Amino acid sequence: MKKNFYIIYLLAIVLVIINAVSFAQTTYTVKKGDTLSLISLKVYGISREWKTIYNANTEILESPNRLALGMKLIIPDLNNKKEIKFQPPSTALKVKSRSIEGRSSREKLIKLADEFNYTWKVVCERDFPPYNYVDDKGNKTGLDTELVTAILNYLKIEFEIINYPWNRVVNSVDTNEADFAYQFVGKPERFEKYCMIGPIRSGITLFAVRKDSKIDNYGTLSDLKKYSIGHVTGYAYTDEFDSAEYLNKQDVIDNNLLVQILVKGRTDLIIGDLNTLSYFAKANGMYEQIRFLPKILKEVPRYIAFPKEKKQQSELFEKGLNAIKASGTYDKIIKKWK
Repeated sequence: MKKNFYIIYLLAIVLVIINAVSFAQTTYTVKKGDTLSLISLKVYGISREWKTIYNANTEILESPNRLALGMKLIIPDLNNKKEIKFQPPSTALKVKSRSIEGRSSREKLIKLADEFNYTWKVVCERDFPPYNYVDDKGNKTGLDTELVTAILNYLKIEFEIINYPWNRVVNSVDTNEADFAYQFVGKPERFEKYCMIGPIRSGITLFAVRKDSKIDNYGTLSDLKKYSIGHVTGYAYTDEFDSAEYLNKQDVIDNNLLVQILVKGRTDLIIGDLNTLSYFAKANGMYEQIRFLPKILKEVPRYIAFPKEKKQQSELFEKGLNAIKASGTYDKIIKKWK
């Protein structure tokens, strides 16, 4: 009898060890729409343990936001969090919902942002002043940069802003490399392709000429077909201009060069944002050598573009945008840059 007891006792110990090893080696297969925070919420009942999962999988993960569909992740055992181990997702979400009841609107948003508790990769064009640019001290600044920063700070989301040439900005959203990018003109095809949030502001698009130009104004775009018109490659201006194949368009890589080729007589007109072209003309000491045609092509709303895969993040960001508008922070930033 005593012998049988010891056998049963030893078997019990073995089963405990096997169970512990099995738990420690649990894996999770990445599904569509998963983030490390969401996986943490599913398996632990809380989202803040995403770093634990990331640290256990650095051999296959280059960064926290580089998950691939079907990837198998090791899920470590949280020995000191037994009370929340492996809650079913529905239960975990109910606990989360109850925990934010009675909190302020901001606290609720911050709690929601905890699901995406990693460093967001935010991209924008390298030089598009006064909306986003790098100042003389190396600081990333500008109207749009301040708005984006205010929203993410409100949500207490860690982020990094990276400056790219415009074509790479667009590509980073197309490939899901970035969490979001700014600022995009609201074209129908972009609303189909991305999660477009905003508009965060509007800008005025028009033509500029040299001060001594004989071009004073125009009726329709077809009136300008005998002239050369400089524009930035990959930009969306207006539907009419973008589709006007009869115009003699000259491609350049950025707005700074655009102003220079106008003043140097390499093109007859240039098209762009009033504030951006004015900024570069002043920076190059050329402002007195150009003038803007009085006819405004369009007042252009500008948006934030999220990849479709980051729909939840885009919805959270939109709530943050609405929150800083309600608090008066948005108006203060707009007024500062007028």
